This record gives sequence, structure tokens and C-alpha cells, in this order.
Amino acid sequence: MLRIKNPEKSLNFYCDVMGMHVVFIFNAGPWTIYYLGPRDVGFTVPDVSTTLSRIRAAGYEVIKPLGEAEEGTMGLPDDVVQGGMGALRRV
Repeated sequence: MLRIKNPEKSLNFYCDVMGMHVVFIFNAGPWTIYYLGPRDVGFTVPDVSTTLSRIRAAGYEVIKPLGEAEEGTMGLPDDVVQGGMGALRRV
């Protein structure tokens, strides 16, 4: 589950850029639940470099570059987590 502040921007990114689709939308009182397919938060892509180029061309900044992560360094800056965009920041 990802908590988002701006459904329009988030749906644009996950559907238009990452190729996911809306499975259903459910009003849960104070929250609205957007269930997207596929259900995994990880993405498998045929070519990482091409996908990163497409993400950058869509106006997103990749803030965790490719490479091995050192133990204890997987946290994200507060502004990114609060923005609801995972490991990307809209520029």
C-alpha cells in the first residue's frame, strides 16, 4: 500500500508511465482506495536503461541511482515519502 496526496498525479505516473491499470476504486470513508494491477510494487522491465530514460522524459527525477545499496541506506528523503511518489520526485 502506498499513501498518496495527489491521486491524479500518482495515477498518471503509475498508469501512463509504468504501464499499470486501475483494477477498482473504492471509497473507504475518509480514504479512497485505488487498486492498480499488477499488485506488486516492484517492476520488471525488459531494459532498465530504456525505462529510466522514459521516466526522465516524463519529467521525473530518479533519486536512487542504479547500483548496489549499502546496508541501512534504503531510506528515502522525507519530501519524497510525503509526496507519495516512492523513489521518484516530480521535477
